[in-house]
Amino acid sequence: MMPEIARSVFTSPRFAPGGGMIAQKIGCTRHFLKAWNNFITFQLKIMSGACRDSCGNDQGRASHSREISGLVLAILLGGCVSTPDFPGEPVDSPVNRALMTYYNRWQGTPYTWGGQTMSGIDCSAFVQQTYAEVFHTRLPRGTRGQSKVGKTISASSLEPGDLLFFKTGWRGRHVGIYVGDGKFIHASEKKGVTSSSVHSQYWSSHFWKATRPIQG
Repeated sequence: MMPEIARSVFTSPRFAPGGGMIAQKIGCTRHFLKAWNNFITFQLKIMSGACRDSCGNDQGRASHSREISGLVLAILLGGCVSTPDFPGEPVDSPVNRALMTYYNRWQGTPYTWGGQTMSGIDCSAFVQQTYAEVFHTRLPRGTRGQSKVGKTISASSLEPGDLLFFKTGWRGRHVGIYVGDGKFIHASEKKGVTSSSVHSQYWSSHFWKATRPIQG
């Protein structure tokens, strides 16, 4: 039987799949916590079985349960709290100004999967067209293809024009263009073409990688 302390943590409504309250507070994705929940439940069943064989009495089992729960939570929290070291200083450069000028023409355009016009556009098409207009560079049409162009860079070394990639689900991928001042422009499913902060809880927790398609 699973130790009661661990049971109260990992099977609570807050932790249950579809919840996400703990995920928001400690900076994890809900998918990450769900996977941990399945793994930890299995491990605790094994360890609690070993405890019954070795703890000998109720006091020993309670102590062992607390040790197991503390260890599991330490591992879980340690894997969640780190966030990318994004820059945040204001940037005023020719690249930044060119990107923002182009963005202003598209701002508010609704998101349409597969769309490529101002009637509706998706994230990779917006990136592709921005690069074609601003940098005179042709990128692949899809997000996965775009993620393979150029070199991967650290979040702390971002410059205007670099691409930001996010994992938004089990197979979902999203892309935007960094413009400086901790912001990126992209075609959001909810807001259409918009500007967002890389420091927000959602985007920082879903960050996958950054690339520099154009080498200076």
